[in-house]
This record gives sequence, C-alpha cells and structure tokens, in this order.
Amino acid sequence: MEPLSPPRDSIDIQREAFFARLDEHFDPNGIEHIRNAHRIAAHLHRDAEYGGGLYEVHLLDVANNVLSILFPRDEYNEYRDDPQSHSHDERYWHAVAGALLHDAVENHEEELVFEASVYTHVTDPYEALGVLLDSPRVPEIVRKVTNIPLTEEQKATYTRAQKLDHYVNGLTAKLFAEDTTWESIVVKVADNLANVRRIGNKDWLGKVLYRTDRYWRLPDIFDFLIEERLQAMDELSLPQLGEVAGAVDEIRTRLQWAMSRIQGVVLEDHIARVTGENNKS
Repeated sequence: MEPLSPPRDSIDIQREAFFARLDEHFDPNGIEHIRNAHRIAAHLHRDAEYGGGLYEVHLLDVANNVLSILFPRDEYNEYRDDPQSHSHDERYWHAVAGALLHDAVENHEEELVFEASVYTHVTDPYEALGVLLDSPRVPEIVRKVTNIPLTEEQKATYTRAQKLDHYVNGLTAKLFAEDTTWESIVVKVADNLANVRRIGNKDWLGKVLYRTDRYWRLPDIFDFLIEERLQAMDELSLPQLGEVAGAVDEIRTRLQWAMSRIQGVVLEDHIARVTGENNKS
C-alpha cells in the first residue's frame, strides 16, 4: 500500500486556487505582473499575522474579492461575460496587483525602500514599489487606499472618536479626489469586505466593537462613491457595478449583525450583573 501523503498546508491550496483564477482571466503578461506583486507582498508580510492566521491569507482574500467584482457570475455561477474579455486590459491586473499590495506601504515602508535600493536610489516608498513592480500605476492605487497615519502627538492625545474621524476623513479625501481611479475604489471596497467578513470569527467583544466602530460609516461613503464616481466614470459594466454595490450591502449587513451582537452581549452582561446583585441582597 502506498503511504499517505502528508496534509498540504492550506495556504498552498489557497495560493494555487488564486493562481488558477488568474489563468482564467489574464494573458501571460498580466499573470506575470500579478505573480510578481504576490511575491513582493508575501515577502513583505512574511512574519505578520492577520486575524489569527497568515497575513497572506488576508491579501489573497482581498485580491479574490477584486476578481469577483471584475468578473461577475450569474445565479447559475456562470460568467456574465467572456472571462477573457479583459485579458489585455492592464487596468484589470493593476487592480488585482494593488489588492495584493494594499498594505505594503502602510506596514512596510522602510523595507520597501531598502528592497528597491538594490536597483536604484529611492527614498519614497511608492517610488520603491514602482521600481520593484516595474509599474507606475499600481503604486498610485496603493497610495489611494493607504490609510493616513497618525502622528506621534495624535496617537498620544487623540480620543478614540478623533482617531476614527481621522481614519474616515483621510479615506474620503483620497477616494473622492479628482485623480482617483475605479481601481482604487474597487480595491478599498474589497479590502473592507474582507475585513468585516472576519468579524464573525472574533470571540472577543472588544475586537468586534473596534471593527464595528471603525467601519460603520463606510457603507454610506461607498454608496456615494458608486453613485457619484464609479457611475460617472462609465468604465465598469452594470454587472460589475452591481457586484460593487452587493459588496457594500454585505459590509452593511455584517456590521449591523455585529452591532446587534454587541448589544446582546452588553444586555446579557447587565442582566447577569443585576441578577447577581439581587441574589446577594
């Protein structure tokens, strides 16, 4: 009898499934660029965790969300359009590459500059990313979706509400700018969808509250972006716009569920505390 093969690491399976999706939609040039973006992202986040697992899983989740938006399926799980219809459109692989690298500058600014210094002298992390990718457009997508960091003084003095305002205001300023492209908006929606899908996996109330607090204003912002920017750009098809809207609806629904969970736990805690005090008396 042949010996059983050892179980394969789940991240290997997820990578292969993602790469298989690329073969469905992109020409060799696009696939090569996306694979290069994946190599860079996996290397930068190699020691990081997200939601109790490898950070790379989160990056693949966001990239897969982008693919689902750009290549929508119908109720029979069939592609609405020819899956190769945009195989030569560089903007599509730019969006997927941007999804994989959306946290690269925010979390690994210094390492990006160091890695690029092997090839040329740069000090700007976005320029460094462009050198490593051999692409000027993807870094601009990443720039638009990168959160504006708090200064040390702001970290020390801002209240929780002020920090949340800083995050939301920075996001809206970037995404509503005149030079923002549809790729950046799609990546940001895909990122937040991946984030809120993990809310249900959190058992610690504080984490659920933090996620809900941070994201509860975003669905309305995204709705406005769809109506005022994406539709006006007239670059995405109606099914693609429908997928973006569907992603936003899911974000809203999951946040509402999280809020009801928070309220339920708080109520249970209050009842338990009151009951305990009554028992003592």
